[in-house]
Amino acid sequence: MSASEESSAKYETQKPSCPRSQRLLNNSEHESNSQATGALRSRGNNFGACRRYVYPGQQLVTPGLEELSRQQIVGALVPCFHFQNLTRSSHTVAYVDFFDNEIKSHDGDWKAVMAEYLFSGPEPLLNGLVGGLGHPFIHLAYAWELQSPTVATEGLSLACTEYIPLHSIIDRYPPDNSSYKTKNLAEVLNCVQKDDRLNDLFTSPGITNIDTLLQTRYDVLLEHWNAWEGSSPLQQLEECCDLSLLLGLGTGSETGKFDFYLIHTITVAQAIRVLWHFIPEERHAAVMRQYAVFFLLVYICQLKPVLPTETISVIDSVELKGRDWSWVHQEALNHRWAKDSHFFKVVRAPQVFEQTFGPKNNHYLKASIKFLAEFDGWQGFGEGVAGFLPDRDGFHPDKE
Repeated sequence: MSASEESSAKYETQKPSCPRSQRLLNNSEHESNSQATGALRSRGNNFGACRRYVYPGQQLVTPGLEELSRQQIVGALVPCFHFQNLTRSSHTVAYVDFFDNEIKSHDGDWKAVMAEYLFSGPEPLLNGLVGGLGHPFIHLAYAWELQSPTVATEGLSLACTEYIPLHSIIDRYPPDNSSYKTKNLAEVLNCVQKDDRLNDLFTSPGITNIDTLLQTRYDVLLEHWNAWEGSSPLQQLEECCDLSLLLGLGTGSETGKFDFYLIHTITVAQAIRVLWHFIPEERHAAVMRQYAVFFLLVYICQLKPVLPTETISVIDSVELKGRDWSWVHQEALNHRWAKDSHFFKVVRAPQVFEQTFGPKNNHYLKASIKFLAEFDGWQGFGEGVAGFLPDRDGFHPDKE
């Protein structure tokens, strides 16, 4: 068996399962108690207990054609969610409607619904939020900042449809196969960059490379992921925020193009920062482990760009010339890319990092000023995603 075949086999055998909910599906006692017109529910504060929901209906209506009702969700929904019932984009609207009704049944307490479904069970949804390029984290952070139950149910729906199979390594840490140890994630990044086993895997960058990476170099990915030793989770969060900023802003091209997917490492770090006090403290370390595997996945799939050693000094050499965050806000609003939604995420992230970790000699402010001065579009899409061609479908000010 070749190295790639062995890696693929390891990944397949470690794919997640949910035996508890599978037992519920196959348990005749539970089946005999189910009602076609309603739901079996076990309430209370025991979030670790299984809950099963049964709904009539044979199929989901294609989202966008008409609104789906919660009665059209078919199958079992429990806190550890039977895996086959997740990751289906056809369930998107149905999940939103389901969580809307859950909030109603909780007397409008959307935060309790978020907590119940994100943190319950041995395979909680929380452990798979970096799926879909981390947009479940991002959307749930929007909900928290806006204090919006509407956005919260959208975020929970994303958490269901984008539930990444790699949640299994957070649910149950795999054996430590690391060949080195470090408390510095930047050092892990450097080791990944120099690892020849991760060269020439892809012909172009792009997030669609993830499947190839997991099928052929899963064990190598885990080797580097396991190398990162924990300091305190809060220190890890600060390190990840700062490193994502250096990677995202330090690898831009001379023409002002920035890697769209590397930038998402900034956005996801910012989302985790927003949700930090909502997430139970005992889960912080696991969240940072999840972010680390996401960070490495994106970095490898984007062809491991070399992070210029002078990036920090280049940012810190920016002269303020009286410019402050108010100037940044006005400059961003008047920027030619102001109608691009992702543009503002990058401008804002350094400011909230500063609010959390301190100004660090205006490092974060200078990073935003540098980005505003240089940014002129996105790159790194590779072959893109099915149905979406960035040059055709993405925003560009010259199309206006």
